Amino acid sequence: MSVVKCKKMNLEKNGIKDPNLSWEAKGLLAYLLSYSKEDFYEANLEELVNATKDNISQLKKILKELVAFNYCHHFQLLKNDKFIESYFWITDSPNTYNKKIIEEILSELKDTDYSYKLVHYVLENENDEKNKQTPEEIKYDIKDLILKTDFLNYYAGIPKESKQEFLDIIRDIPLSILKKNKRILSQMNLVDFKNYLLSLRRKYGE
Repeated sequence: MSVVKCKKMNLEKNGIKDPNLSWEAKGLLAYLLSYSKEDFYEANLEELVNATKDNISQLKKILKELVAFNYCHHFQLLKNDKFIESYFWITDSPNTYNKKIIEEILSELKDTDYSYKLVHYVLENENDEKNKQTPEEIKYDIKDLILKTDFLNYYAGIPKESKQEFLDIIRDIPLSILKKNKRILSQMNLVDFKNYLLSLRRKYGE
């Protein structure tokens, strides 16, 4: 199944006024952005087709245009090398591929483990093997994220509502540096803990 996902967005951003996009692409983007009152919107392609006279092939063509101009990122999720689902991740302004997008997709998976792989299609042609990032490279990103999340879970004093803030801080700190400083960090209060991590990010940030 193919799913289109977008977070809370803003109709005033430059996607609607981008001269690079066709009216069809702007129309689809505007339709998805019309759900900006919600924190998150998700629909499968069949639902979107039912909202218009276009067929699914036309819809995929428009999505590929949004992919070409970085308003959309196309992923396929695999487990044990078997296809599970296809994702079209929508943004309200051009965004290059980054780990943050991977993390947001993985956060929805209840049983994320190392057997999951995300294939990221870099260009709009999903059948071109040269135009996608390798599963091994994405798998490394997933493993790194999971290990860093486990690292934070070691510190019971971090409030649940602050976990994402701390994960954002350590995302760019090499795991080897975090492990090296694990004992020192365990002896700190929350304020010093955060400040020390910020200093590590400034010094060793990737």
